Amino acid sequence: MKINICNCLVWFVLLFMSSCDQDYLNEYMVDDKIYLNEAGLNSPMIFNWGTYTYDLYVIKGGKGFQGAKVRLTVDETVLSDYNKVNGTSYKMMPKEGYALKETELSFGKEDYRKAFKIDFNPEIILSWDKKADNQYVLPCRMQIIDNSIVAADETKMSVLLYPKVSEPYLKFSNPGLMSPGASFVTSSDDEFLFYTKVQTNYYNKWDMTYTLKVDSKALDSYNKENGTDYKLLPEAAYEFNKSFWIIPAKWDEQYVEIKLKKSGLISDSGENLYGKYILPIRIASVSMHKIDPNADLLLYVVTFDNNN
Repeated sequence: MKINICNCLVWFVLLFMSSCDQDYLNEYMVDDKIYLNEAGLNSPMIFNWGTYTYDLYVIKGGKGFQGAKVRLTVDETVLSDYNKVNGTSYKMMPKEGYALKETELSFGKEDYRKAFKIDFNPEIILSWDKKADNQYVLPCRMQIIDNSIVAADETKMSVLLYPKVSEPYLKFSNPGLMSPGASFVTSSDDEFLFYTKVQTNYYNKWDMTYTLKVDSKALDSYNKENGTDYKLLPEAAYEFNKSFWIIPAKWDEQYVEIKLKKSGLISDSGENLYGKYILPIRIASVSMHKIDPNADLLLYVVTFDNNN
């Protein structure tokens, strides 16, 4: 009998809380509305690895009491209206530059975000970029089907996509000279670990393999250009923890561990080889896409002196 009473009380409390939640939604939240997450003139970055699929997100916000159906069309009036209001001279993107993969989306009551997928052709767009007057945009308008929902704001129902093409790169997050780096003294520990981050400039969907190398010629060039006299860190004074590295799919970055060893700065006769050194690390290869030529080199400074 007591158990039944307790169960009834629990159900009563749950029903009461559910009723309160429903009252809260009705009183404080707005009715369901829909809009494009990006509106007006927008310049998405796309990457030059063949066909690039761009997600144009649609947001449904509100109480979550109703579904929706929407349609995306290419609409030249969006372009002409924008040019007229803003005094610009953008042009209609030729069809060889894009393709709408889908033109309709359906939202359930609980759905809040979906995307129209648009395929862009980076090579074609790059060929336009080589011309000084590339003003091609893709003007799109979203329409509500069967009055299934209302628009949050009419200004958020259209967009002009002006894509910018970038090369997909792997790079050091902090390239160039890293100073101060590591400092050894006579009484310091023999080993020191340092970490450097390697990353992509895009969302990585693949398992990617890359390698590093020590580039002594890069150090020679740095010394010549900057009037410095850094010495190359001896091979016995450092150790990579791997011969190659893998950035797994859905990861955009990775830390590389490098061990520095003071013992490598002591000669066979026991002499301390004091001085200022650099370990010049270059990204040597990558299994896909490209290496950023402006961020592929790290010059890590290592000093060894007799100050205790």
